[in-house]
Amino acid sequence: MCHSNLVVSSRCGTFILCFSELLPNEAKACDQFLRHKTLLVEPRFFAERGIPIFAAEQKARDLMITFPNAYHYGFNNGFNVAESRNIATPDWLEIGLKAKQVGKTLV
Repeated sequence: MCHSNLVVSSRCGTFILCFSELLPNEAKACDQFLRHKTLLVEPRFFAERGIPIFAAEQKARDLMITFPNAYHYGFNNGFNVAESRNIATPDWLEIGLKAKQVGKTLV
């Protein structure tokens, strides 16, 4: 079973600012610093700053979808074999074209 906390895309800017407060050096070093973190933060931290956190519990055969500009973090407990896929529907292309490329391109 996977327990996830989710931040909706409309609050992602404020979410990033909150993490910038927690990790100021990392935020200054890279404007995409959240991609480099493996950090769990208590949801109350965000709730106290006006960012609603939604909890989800993923069970066997459940599908979780994270929309563009939304964030999620969580953990697995118990026996678990997990698989993750990155897919996009055609209406996400505009969002993807605005995304910043990070890292090296693999050919």
